[in-house]
Amino acid sequence: MAGEVLKSERDSFVTLDGKESFLRWEIMPWGDVKADTGGIIIFSEDITEQCHLEQQFLKAQRMEAVGQLAAGVAHNFNNMLTVILGAAQLIEASPSDSEQVTRFAQRIVHASRRAGSVVNQLLTFSRNQALEMELTDLNSVVSEVRDMLQSLPMKDIQLVVEQTTSTTTVHVGRAQLDQAITNLVTNARDAMPVGGTMTIETLTFSTDKRLSLPNGSDVAPGEYVVLSITDTGCGMDEQTRARIFEPFFTTKPVGKGTGLGLAAVYGVVKQCGGSISVKSEIGRGTCFRLFLPHAKCAPGFSRPAESAAPAQHNKRESILLVEDEPDVAAVICSYLTAQGYEVLSAKDGVSALEQAAATRRTIDLLLTDVVMPRIGGAELAQQMSVVHPETRVLFMSGHADPFLDAKALEKASVLQKPFALSKLSQAIREVLRASFDGGSEREDRCPSV
Repeated sequence: MAGEVLKSERDSFVTLDGKESFLRWEIMPWGDVKADTGGIIIFSEDITEQCHLEQQFLKAQRMEAVGQLAAGVAHNFNNMLTVILGAAQLIEASPSDSEQVTRFAQRIVHASRRAGSVVNQLLTFSRNQALEMELTDLNSVVSEVRDMLQSLPMKDIQLVVEQTTSTTTVHVGRAQLDQAITNLVTNARDAMPVGGTMTIETLTFSTDKRLSLPNGSDVAPGEYVVLSITDTGCGMDEQTRARIFEPFFTTKPVGKGTGLGLAAVYGVVKQCGGSISVKSEIGRGTCFRLFLPHAKCAPGFSRPAESAAPAQHNKRESILLVEDEPDVAAVICSYLTAQGYEVLSAKDGVSALEQAAATRRTIDLLLTDVVMPRIGGAELAQQMSVVHPETRVLFMSGHADPFLDAKALEKASVLQKPFALSKLSQAIREVLRASFDGGSEREDRCPSV
């Protein structure tokens, strides 16, 4: 019968230039084959691009699965880090005269911050970390990197920095961008053990159509600031280049790399709405290009100054602390009590509401975890606004964005775990100070759910 497909197959073959291509073909009858008045039609179609897109999609799914796993691990890890970091700082700040206790406490703090950096790399790769976005002059960042590199021993490596005179303002997570650039320049240095040239370049670029990049990703239409980091080192073969953004993949010896560096770079660039390109050949070096969306900003832009130390509170303010991890709660409670706050502690949202209903005194601040059993932090804040409308809210979270109610928390203050106790203190003062600076509207105190 005409139109019926007798056979359909998909084949692959290698072209003369060494590239893999795919072909789909079908056999269909034509006319009346039995009466010898017809025959067959062979239909073929080049589906190479479709197959490559399918392969990229499957790879993206695998990477997404790893990202979800990383986000789950990070939650538990961050809770432990909060305990370690907080307890160590309490020891360090104690009046003990023991130099040994202080020395060990400093090592614990240092190790905790390093572990926290690994967590941040995991979350950045999975693109589940809430970046603290800010306007940043990429040329200024590169200048800082240049000064840093010039102070490091780089035997027989020549550093070349070329910066555009155009404005290079981008909207990025500054801390994550710094880490991404550090990862790239470190890899470039390691790729030249016997010396070579490292070139760091900034330039502006615009396109009115979608462009494909050498590593298989693409650049959407728009204006970009491009950061290029090139080395003349050993380079990579095609198989290695195809895997460099996978988490835990590394070509470095055991103990010399986590395999998270380039995965984190990939995550930072994607979260900023940009793209990344990589070109490399064995023996001819490697070039990474980061395409970051250009942020319109007047010339003379500079980074905001660091905020001043928070003002000391004059009255014994009360804080309702809600944290389902007992160790985390104990450390935070001890610190806040030592700071002069009156602290009420609850293990979950239900217990917190019971305590809030039972007390007649003012509760100045609700300090609560976001993800908890029974009642989550966002819902708790909403119900607290009915019982104690004067209470301001500060959230804590060790979870990644997909676990949070983004709409409910869009106007709220969220402190990411692990955090230094000094940062907790500063965040509390900022939230409480806002209540005396005219920021008394209800929508600024707690989220709408």
